[in-house]
Amino acid sequence: MWVCNLSRDTLGYAQFPGMGPDATNGVVVRPTFFGTTEIVRAPFNKGRTTTHEVAHWLNLQHIWGDGGCPYDDRVADTPVSNDRNHGCARYPTVQCRYDNEPYGLYK
Repeated sequence: MWVCNLSRDTLGYAQFPGMGPDATNGVVVRPTFFGTTEIVRAPFNKGRTTTHEVAHWLNLQHIWGDGGCPYDDRVADTPVSNDRNHGCARYPTVQCRYDNEPYGLYK
């Protein structure tokens, strides 16, 4: 894990498993978004940026599969979605509907 200065628009990033050289295998987060105290700025002051990037490093995709409908996060127990959730979402959040399937929950 690296904590270092990044471009102004980047909170952090991670290398997905097997997607690059061993020397860059890991997670990178800007100091102002790492942890929960000191120089960390709201609304990213709850440690979630690091949690989010570590999840990518463990090969978890965004719930919208980085492409919206009909892409998927490759995890069977999450419904397909075309975008992120904000705040406290109600489960399940169904944002992709498929006419040939019950309730449009899964593709």
